[in-house]
Parts: sequence; structure tokens; C-alpha cells
Amino acid sequence: MSTLAPDIDTLKQQANQAFATGKFNAAIDLYTAALTANNTTNTLEPSLHAILLSNRAAAHVKLENYGSAIEDANQAIKLDPKYLKSYYRKGSAYVGLGKYKEAAAAFRQVVKLKPNDPDATAKLAECDKLVKLQAFAEAIASPATRATWEEVEELVKTLEVDNSYDWQTISTSFLHLYYHANGWCSKNSLSVTIRSKLTFF
Repeated sequence: MSTLAPDIDTLKQQANQAFATGKFNAAIDLYTAALTANNTTNTLEPSLHAILLSNRAAAHVKLENYGSAIEDANQAIKLDPKYLKSYYRKGSAYVGLGKYKEAAAAFRQVVKLKPNDPDATAKLAECDKLVKLQAFAEAIASPATRATWEEVEELVKTLEVDNSYDWQTISTSFLHLYYHANGWCSKNSLSVTIRSKLTFF
């Protein structure tokens, strides 16, 4: 039986409700209050401590506070390495930063802990594709290795990215990588091509 103090339990429930209704700033404040209450009133179980941090990380992701999300997720993982949602939040934050290699590492850990998780397997595959695409973009930034627009278009067409990723964040990264670095293709044409292949929330 949990020895969780009622005030912390109430704060946690209020925070979850705020998150569910899209009040992410309020959710962060409430999760923080629960964590602070723990420091002054009782010893919080590590697993619950990890859940509070992981949930706060999720709220940070929604507000695009990716650095804070990663910090919370890392702390949660140290407290409870088997709580899979912390790796999801960490991976999502890295995707938001355009750091697909680090995101892939987070989702790979989920697959390691739960090999039959279809969502994590799909996200890992998608991040691996984005890593390859990013490497390709960096390669073609050099005039010596610059690819043709047709080659870029064909590569983009091979992508199949899950609906849980943010279109605006990733497409903006692609446009910076391709258009601003190379300047040899239509920005609008590239945007249409990418957007037709990537559907995000």
C-alpha cells in the first residue's frame, strides 16, 4: 500500500487533469508542487517520483521546452530505469530539437526493454530514417557533393513518418538543411513534397 501523502496525490491528479485539458503550464506548476511537497513532508517512492518527473517532461514537450523535458526525463530514468514513458518523452524532446540520433537512442532503449512494443519499434525506424536523411542533407551542403533536386525529392518520398511527430518542427529543419544550405531548389516545391510524405499532430 502506498504511503503517499494526500496532498501529493491530489496535486498529481490535478496536474494530470490540467495536462489532459491542454493546460500545460498549469500542469508543470502542479507537478512541481507535488515534487516540492515530497521534499518537505515525506519520502516519495522512487517509482512515483519518476512518474511525476516523466509527466512534467511530457508537459514540457508540449510547450517545446525540450531542454527541460530532457532534464526531467533523464532524472526519471535514473530513478526508475524500467519506466518506459520516460524514454518516450526523452525521444520526443530530441525529435523536437532535430537531434534524431539521440531520439533513436531513446526509442531503442524502449525496444530493448519491451521488444514487442509496436509504437516504439515504429518510432525507432522513423528516427533511423531521419538520421540518414539528416546525414544526406549535411553531405549535400558541400558544393563538391551537392545532389540534384531530383535526388532529394526521391529520398524524401521514401519517408514514412508516424503521426505523432510535429510537422512544423521537422519540416522547418528540413527546409533549413536543404533550401538555405543549397538554394538550388524551390522552397515551396520542397515544402509540398515533404509535407505530402510527413503527417504530424
